[in-house]
Amino acid sequence: MKKLLSAFLLIVCCCAYISVLSFNSFNTKTAYVSEVNNSKSLTQDNTYEERDGLYDDEILELYSNSHNVEELFLKDNYATYYFDELNYNIGKNEQGSCGYVATAMLLSFWDTYWDDNIIPENYDARTELNKNYIGFPTDSPGIVAEPEEIYNVDKEEYHDNIFAYKDKYFHFLLMAMGNELYGISAGNYGMIHDKYIQLFNDYVYKYRGYTYDDVEIIETTTNVRSTAISLIKQGIPVKLGIEGHAVVAYDYDDENDNIYCHFGWGPNTTHVTIESMDYHHYNNLVAFNFKNKHNHSNNFFRTIDEYEERKCICSTVLPSEMNCDDNYLDTLPTYEWNSLIKERWFKDINLYHELCILDSYRRVVYTKSHIFSNQYEFTADEWKTAIEIPGSTYYIYIGLASDIDPYWDDFYYSKLFSEPTEYLYKTQVKPSQWGFEGRYWFENEGIKSSTLSVGNLNIFTERLRCGYIEDSYIVLSPRRDGAGSAYFEMNFDKKIYAFMYSVCLWSNSENLDGIAIIEVKDLNGNWNQIVDMKAINQLIKKSDGLNRYAVQCPSGIYGIRFKTTATATGDRNKGRLCIDDVVFSLNPYDTTFIATNYSKTH
Repeated sequence: MKKLLSAFLLIVCCCAYISVLSFNSFNTKTAYVSEVNNSKSLTQDNTYEERDGLYDDEILELYSNSHNVEELFLKDNYATYYFDELNYNIGKNEQGSCGYVATAMLLSFWDTYWDDNIIPENYDARTELNKNYIGFPTDSPGIVAEPEEIYNVDKEEYHDNIFAYKDKYFHFLLMAMGNELYGISAGNYGMIHDKYIQLFNDYVYKYRGYTYDDVEIIETTTNVRSTAISLIKQGIPVKLGIEGHAVVAYDYDDENDNIYCHFGWGPNTTHVTIESMDYHHYNNLVAFNFKNKHNHSNNFFRTIDEYEERKCICSTVLPSEMNCDDNYLDTLPTYEWNSLIKERWFKDINLYHELCILDSYRRVVYTKSHIFSNQYEFTADEWKTAIEIPGSTYYIYIGLASDIDPYWDDFYYSKLFSEPTEYLYKTQVKPSQWGFEGRYWFENEGIKSSTLSVGNLNIFTERLRCGYIEDSYIVLSPRRDGAGSAYFEMNFDKKIYAFMYSVCLWSNSENLDGIAIIEVKDLNGNWNQIVDMKAINQLIKKSDGLNRYAVQCPSGIYGIRFKTTATATGDRNKGRLCIDDVVFSLNPYDTTFIATNYSKTH
């Protein structure tokens, strides 16, 4: 999911020249810095002599090993997507300016997410979409980043550039405001917690004119980690002070109790825990909670025939890009789609999803309403409804609905799915897996035998007048001069508690005038008839499709035999019984099958 770390990663960390007053656990962190980079040392005024940044091979390796690239956890929370894909559009973390970088990242999130007036338009970076909706992953807009010729300079020139370019780069604007509030000096732009609060208040209430009713600033130096978790679960990202560094925490894995952060060190320095980066103390926290009315952002756009179509992130409530996990016959599938239905944009209209199962002609066969999530796991009855629809395909339809505003009924997404044929927890053998030759074996040629291992089940087979015909089915053919009988026998080294099979006749002129039965071998080695396929009308011609049938054997069996007889006449192979997939259950507590009707052509 992530791009490789590029040369652009070689930007400096924000905590380069921070004062000992900036954090509580200075001595602990100093020991770590000395260990990973011997070129760093503390001066007598307790500031870092060199920049603690990603020039160090050890830190690059540490990030590479700690980066979680597998998944996001709060998938119904836009903050997780925003910061995970906030790559290039951030301030450059130079000379201890990490606090300003983190502040700008928080503000850019709220500017894109909630109110486009939070950051003036001239500072906004924008993302052009290549499709008509905001998909994930999509690079997050953020703010216009300073070019290298402005930030990759000595500390005196860098300091001058802050004020020369404060009207062009948001990172520099915040630093210039910090200078007005509490003064900043070249090469030392670190902030203690109180300075964060000053800057946040000055920017939000004075510079942008929001009221205390519009936005709440949340801060604490106690119970920092638990407070961060609570806010993140509500979709509110937070700035964390962690031993002289400032990061944005935005995602939380409840199962493993991990908080994931954006470290502000350039593209892809995202989705890592502070512990994996060898930080261990949660010193303080600051967060915004904007409560004013949602004001659409234009930071995403799409160009159509030279016309610029603006997209607000609130459009991600529209469902898109569905997938299905565990699409097996013997598991209940979970359908997941992109839609941030739980976000605060539309809570006043009680927006929810409706899921429908459609047949191949898009006719509704089942509807489930009031789904307040971006995923849904089928029940057994719902799954059976889907895969018993005639044909081998079905649609899943996801629509928006509201009990208050019917306008949303026009927005939906649907996707075609194929009926599954595989099993996850049962042992399935397809005709091609038996390894039989494509011919019939006569009695005078001897009974053929073979052994097959599937999973942890070993099967010893015997067969007469039985082969794998035309790369399609296992076929028994008893009707021919000199024949009269045919069988396919399976013997198992473990108990089988249920099995499912599919049978038919090769054509409607097979003249199978004898028996067509299934026998099973009990625990004492005795064979007993259990199914008369002709008596219960299982033998339709293959052009009409195959039906699946399930047999339960509560006491367990050690063998199955398909057996046919017919008048021994003619010079052609007739009386042909076709056997398709056979599925076995070795679990006495899992003996049920969802037996689907299906058509199979060859």
